[in-house]
Amino acid sequence: MMNFIFRIIPLFLILGFVSCNKDLSYETINNRIIGEWSVGEVNFNPKGYGGKKNVTGNFKDLKFDFRNDGSLLLTESETKHYEGYWYIDEVSEWDSKKEENIITTKIVGSVYNLDNNLYRDFYWKEISISSSKLKFKETKNGGTYFYKLIK
Repeated sequence: MMNFIFRIIPLFLILGFVSCNKDLSYETINNRIIGEWSVGEVNFNPKGYGGKKNVTGNFKDLKFDFRNDGSLLLTESETKHYEGYWYIDEVSEWDSKKEENIITTKIVGSVYNLDNNLYRDFYWKEISISSSKLKFKETKNGGTYFYKLIK
């Protein structure tokens, strides 16, 4: 019995460290984000209201192509394309509960459509990324959007 316990404890410790994904480094995000992503799900939570509303239908045709050189191609439809840039920003913020500065990682970018002079800026926070799934939040339009992109 004791032998079993000594075998199972290291397994739980390893799984605990491997599954932890809160403080992603610049290198981790940069290595995983390169490539084409499509929208899996988007929810919206207006400020001051409870619950999230599924708004995936408004975003279902978006495709993001993050490139190694920092360029970004956003496809909204077969006829509407945006070109621009993206970068990873590490920001030092004061955590009043812990009473210390913490480093948070954000994805920032801007894309532009030359045909109709439209542009979109984005500032994504609370990033979680694997090789096939990217989750993040974006605050705009009087609330918070919760995105899940898939490769």
